[in-house]
Amino acid sequence: MTAWRSMMAILALCAATAAGGVIVTKDGTRVEGDLKKSPDGWDVVGPGGKITSVKTADVQAILLSNDSSPGMDGLYSLRRSVENLDDFPKILERYKRFIDQANDPAVIEEARRDVATWKQRQRDDMVRVGRKWVTRVEQHRQQLEAFALIDTARAQIRAGDLAAAGKTTQQMLALDPQNVSAFYLQGVIAMRGNKPAEARKAFDAARAIVGDHAPTLYNISVLHARMKQWPAAVTTLHASLGAAPNVRELLDAAAELLQLVPDARDPGPATKALAARFAEQDAVLAKEMEAKQMYRWGATWVDKAAYDKLAEADKTAKEKIDKMQSDFELTQNRVNAIETQTKENEATLREIELRSFTRTADGTTIRLPLPQAYYELKNANAALVAERKEMLARLDALRNAAKRAVNDFPVPKYAGVLTPIDEDGVPVILPPGMEPPGPASRPATQPAPPPVIRIGPGPGAVESAE
Repeated sequence: MTAWRSMMAILALCAATAAGGVIVTKDGTRVEGDLKKSPDGWDVVGPGGKITSVKTADVQAILLSNDSSPGMDGLYSLRRSVENLDDFPKILERYKRFIDQANDPAVIEEARRDVATWKQRQRDDMVRVGRKWVTRVEQHRQQLEAFALIDTARAQIRAGDLAAAGKTTQQMLALDPQNVSAFYLQGVIAMRGNKPAEARKAFDAARAIVGDHAPTLYNISVLHARMKQWPAAVTTLHASLGAAPNVRELLDAAAELLQLVPDARDPGPATKALAARFAEQDAVLAKEMEAKQMYRWGATWVDKAAYDKLAEADKTAKEKIDKMQSDFELTQNRVNAIETQTKENEATLREIELRSFTRTADGTTIRLPLPQAYYELKNANAALVAERKEMLARLDALRNAAKRAVNDFPVPKYAGVLTPIDEDGVPVILPPGMEPPGPASRPATQPAPPPVIRIGPGPGAVESAE
C-alpha cells in the first residue's frame, strides 16, 4: 500500500510539473527524459525532441530525476517548446541561444547532443508526420498507403459497416495526419451515426485543408439546417454553390433549403443572396436539363409528360392556396385586433381597480365595490382570449392545409429535409507524383471515382474535378 501511494504521488507530481525522470517498464526497459502525461499513459521527450510513448499498463516504476537544476529544467522546457516544430533553423537558433546562456557543463553537453540529432534530421531532409520524424521517401510511401485505403473506407460506409470504416479512417490518419479524405469520411460516418458534433469537427478539419470543397461546405450546411441554424445553413450552402457552380445536386438542395427557411416570405440578407445565386445558376442548369426534356419541379426534376400533368395540378393547388391565403390574412388581422382590444381592456380594468380604493375621514384606506361594468368588461376579455385561441388554431390549420396543397402531388415538390452528400463526395489530394484517374471505364459494380483535388508541385494551382 505504501509503494502504491508513493507511485500515485509521483504520478501526480509528474502530471503537474512534467518533470524529468525515468520510466521503468514491466519488461525492464528504462526510458529517460522529460515526462508528460498523455491520455493513455506517458510521453517521454528525450534528446532531440524524440518522443517515446509508454502506456500506463506497461509502467513498473517512475523515478524522478535528482537533477532539478534550473539549467536542466530549462532544457526540458526547450524540448517541449520545439517538439511540435518542423522549422530546423528556428529550432537550432533556440538551442544556440540556450547553450550561449547556460552555465552547467552537463546541461550544455546534453543540449549539444540534442543539436546533433536535429542537424542529422535536417541533413536527412526528414519531415514530421504526426509525432514521428520520417524521411520524405517514407512520408510518400505512407501517403500512398493512406490513398489506397480511400476506396476501402467508401465501400465500408456504403455497406453500412461504420465501425470498420471508422477504423480504416484512423489507419489513414496514422499514415497521413493531414489526409483530407479521412476527415471527410469521418464526418460522413458521424452523420450516419447521428453524432452532429463529431461530424462538424471532422468536416471543419477537412475544410481547413481544402476550404472550397463543395460537398464539405454543403454537409456543414446540412448540419446547421438540422439544428435549425438557418442563417448559417443558408450562408454555407451559398458558399458551396460558389465553389461548384451549376451542380444539379447542390441546386436541388438550395431549392429545398429556400423552402425550409422560416423567413422565406420576408427573407434576410443571407437568404436573399442564396436565392439570387440559385436563380442565376438554376437558369443555366435548366437549359441543360431542357435539352433532356426534364423540367424543375420544386427540389427535383420530371420529364415533359409528367410536368404538364403536374403543372395543371399545381394551378389548381395555387387557387386553393390563394383562397387560403385570403382566409389566413383575415384571420391574422382578427388575431391582431383581438390582441389590441385585449390590451386596452386590461388597462381599463386596472384603472377601475385603482379607482375603487378611497380614504375615509379618519385616513383609513377602503375598497369600494367594483361596478357592474368592470365584470362585464372582464367577461368580454375572457371571450376575446378564447376567440384568439380559436383563431390561432385556425391559422395552424390553414398552414397545414397549404403544405398539403403544395406537397399532395404524385411527385412531391419538396422532401422537407436536406440529404447529405455521403462517401462519393470525398475530396482526394493526390500524393506527389500521382496523376488523376484516367478515363478508363470501371465495372458497373464499382463506385464512380471520387472527386479529385490535385495539389502538386509547379504553379501551385488547385484543380477540382467535381
